[in-house]
Amino acid sequence: MIPIINKMGKPARFKTHHNLKKGIDAIHWKGGRRINSQNYVLIYSPEHPFADNGKCVREHRLVYEKYLTELNNNIPTFIHPSIEIDHIDGNRQNNSINNLRMFIKKQHMSIHKLSRIIPIGNRICHICKSSTTTLRKNGHERWYNYKNELICHKCYMKKSYRKTH
Repeated sequence: MIPIINKMGKPARFKTHHNLKKGIDAIHWKGGRRINSQNYVLIYSPEHPFADNGKCVREHRLVYEKYLTELNNNIPTFIHPSIEIDHIDGNRQNNSINNLRMFIKKQHMSIHKLSRIIPIGNRICHICKSSTTTLRKNGHERWYNYKNELICHKCYMKKSYRKTH
């Protein structure tokens, strides 16, 4: 075993952070509620059967499970990870039961595919005269410049309008 060297360049007698407590007993405990990189609210819930590796569950799943438990005469109900809970308004931190709905993955994906086709303000396609186009995954519209005019994604996908490399 390679010895751990401390700041003074000498072998350390103790492992740094070896005795730190985790969870509720931790020094920096903030109530078990945090927001992850995807903007979901996570709740520390180590006894939950579908908790992640950090022993956390997304808050909207817990809210919907509580709602289902109340409907089932207080019989504990857990939602399987294959079932998805959708935020109706798109705000991942709005976990009101009125803003949540349950889907299987296939239904959920089809709803989001339909919502990507949107009408755009004053833009009109030069080819088909349509005022709608699709959205990229990042939320930006798919309008293309063709002979100093805008064309929609549908028209752009026709080979005659695309640049050939």
